[in-house]
Amino acid sequence: MSYKTVTKEVLKYYETAKNKADKLYNTRRQEVLSKLPRLQEIEDEIATISLSVSKQILAKQGDAATLIGKIKKKQTALKAEKQAILAKNNIPEDYFTNIYECNLCKDTGYTEKPAKNTKDYRCSCLKQRIINKYYDLSNLKEILQNENFDKFDVEIFDDQEILSNGFTHRQYMEGMYKIAAKFVETFDETFENIFFTGKTGTGKTFLTNCIAKDLLDKGKIVLYFTAPKLFSSINDYQFKQDYKNENENPAETAVEVDLLIIDDLGIDLPTSLTISALFDIINQRILLKKSTIISSNISMQNIEENYSQRIASRIMGNYKPYQLYGNDVRVAKNKPKNGKNGKNGKD
Repeated sequence: MSYKTVTKEVLKYYETAKNKADKLYNTRRQEVLSKLPRLQEIEDEIATISLSVSKQILAKQGDAATLIGKIKKKQTALKAEKQAILAKNNIPEDYFTNIYECNLCKDTGYTEKPAKNTKDYRCSCLKQRIINKYYDLSNLKEILQNENFDKFDVEIFDDQEILSNGFTHRQYMEGMYKIAAKFVETFDETFENIFFTGKTGTGKTFLTNCIAKDLLDKGKIVLYFTAPKLFSSINDYQFKQDYKNENENPAETAVEVDLLIIDDLGIDLPTSLTISALFDIINQRILLKKSTIISSNISMQNIEENYSQRIASRIMGNYKPYQLYGNDVRVAKNKPKNGKNGKNGKD
């Protein structure tokens, strides 16, 4: 499955589920009506009464309010008789309605009324299914269970030594937490790109994963690549026909998603092809105002030396740079805390 076919695949699921529910409903209905023919007579009477009163109202053969009152009274009596028959024969009251996976949309994916203050008729179950598919395609599904804002523990950072920026490590990381949270909060209103830099283990990948998790939960399309994986995928698509037949163009997908994360830029071995592809991805996303997060262990000067002046220029001119300091976070996390071992982390 690809990002382009997610909605199509999900709606295909609903088509199958709805057909299954309709088939079950018809089976149960025929089963009950064959045993209890009076129920069919009740349904026919209700339909006949409604049609008869409608004709009388149109022909002005009586007061409309009075006629409607009579039909409601008669329908209520017939429905009560129907419920009594079902109860007497030990048929559950919801026998004809507990056939759907989602009773809210009756397995159509859409509700009769839009979500509050929106024009969105999509059912919550449909939204969640799409989100789950985006998780599958993001390359982040498993790791985000442990790397998210809820697992961000600022107490693992030192609060005594003053860094070169004038803050303690804990104070600085509290600020980085707020920056990452605001990026998510303002994602729909503000076009912003981030360039995280710092040595291995300072928390760059953890912060990007926190952002990715919250945006995926909001239904945004997020794609994560390490730089080597992105470039190898681009290379395979260009030169391996089997790969090309089975996959979308990774460069095109990288341009189209809501948020692109390129991790570990600088540990790859760039070629003229990957340098050109990287520039096109970065440049097109800037033109389309689609946010990108890049993390790297190397400086901006090294970016220019390893890739190109054009790429370094685009990053310097369109990305907010954030330097991460300190020792390896993973070491801090593994130190005993209150007599217990910490949790493993990532770069």
